[in-house]
Amino acid sequence: MRNRRSPRLQSHDYASPGWYFLTLCSKERRCIFGTVQDESVVHSEAGKAVARAWVQIPALHPSYLIDAFVVMPNHLHGILVHHGGATPVPTVVGLFKSRASRLAGASLWQRSFHDRVIRDEAELTAFREYVQTNPLRWTLDRENPDRPPPTRVAMPARPVLPRSGVGALLPPADAGGGSNP
Repeated sequence: MRNRRSPRLQSHDYASPGWYFLTLCSKERRCIFGTVQDESVVHSEAGKAVARAWVQIPALHPSYLIDAFVVMPNHLHGILVHHGGATPVPTVVGLFKSRASRLAGASLWQRSFHDRVIRDEAELTAFREYVQTNPLRWTLDRENPDRPPPTRVAMPARPVLPRSGVGALLPPADAGGGSNP
C-alpha cells in the first residue's frame, strides 16, 4: 500500500485557535447532496443530513463555531472557527463526516479534506463571498454533470503582416535587379 502524504499544513498546530476554510467532497464526487435550480441549492435527504450534522458541530464541540457554509451537490464548503482546545480540526472534521454518514444512512465522503488556514480579515471576507456565491457558479463547475459543453469560438485566420524592420528596406530575394561584379 502506498504511503499518502498528509494534505495538512505541516507547520501548523490544528489544535490552536484559528479560522479554517474547508472543502469536503462526496465519495467519487457523486452529486448525492442535491441539485442546483435557479442558482439555489435544493438538498436531497443526504444533503439535509450533511447540513444538520454541520450545524451540530458547536453543540458537540464547544470550542468550535461555524461561520458561512454551503452544501453543494457533491461537496461542502464551510468556515470553521476554532477557539483552541484539545480536539484538533482534522478530528472534528472526521467526527462530522461520520455523523453525517450515520444521519444519511450511507457512506458519503471521499477520504480527507482540503483546508486553508484563514490568515486575515481580507481572506475571511473573500472566503465568505466564495461560499455565498458558490451556487451561482455551479453551471460552470467541471464537476457538474449537467454543465453545458464549452463553446468553441472559431479564431480568425492569422493575418499576414507587412514586413517590418531592416528586412522591409531590402528588395525581395527573387526581384532580380542586376548583378554584382
